Amino acid sequence: GSSPPVEVKIGDLSSEPVFGRQWNLSPSKIFDTAIEVQLPNPTAISSLDLSLASNAGYRIECRTPAGYQSIATITRDFGPLMTRHKISLPQPTAMTDRIRITVVIGEGPFALGHLFLNR
Repeated sequence: GSSPPVEVKIGDLSSEPVFGRQWNLSPSKIFDTAIEVQLPNPTAISSLDLSLASNAGYRIECRTPAGYQSIATITRDFGPLMTRHKISLPQPTAMTDRIRITVVIGEGPFALGHLFLNR
């Protein structure tokens, strides 16, 4: 079975970009299969800037009243360091208060460094 998602508040993530460094150093948040990031207020997301351990491929989703909606995928590049990804969406998401990042391929554990929205 898969373990439940790790839950963090967006304010608990790094306030500085985290990339080009070992994945398991603080303040990165470590997770096994998925991590859910809670937003303080419902937000329509038009862009994401985030860093993830590069040993995996990921699916990024946002929670909507109709369930989770996929907004992006990230392919793995097999490097040992945190990799930064900047993603612009073709159109903003519905209002959401939670983002879920799920591993689709790779051997854990994994890590999320920073997550900036709409910057």
